[in-house]
Amino acid sequence: MSKDPRKEAMKKAWREQENQKLLASIPMPKEDLKELFDYLDRPGKSAVYDQ
Repeated sequence: MSKDPRKEAMKKAWREQENQKLLASIPMPKEDLKELFDYLDRPGKSAVYDQ
């Protein structure tokens, strides 16, 4: 079954729009959020590891 290229393009555009809405709703720059999660993923740096 061949896929409809128009439908695929619409899905891609919708996904991109949703991603942009999500990024805009986060109250800090994307890079700061990434650094925060990287920091929390390091052993001994989060509450999970301190227990």
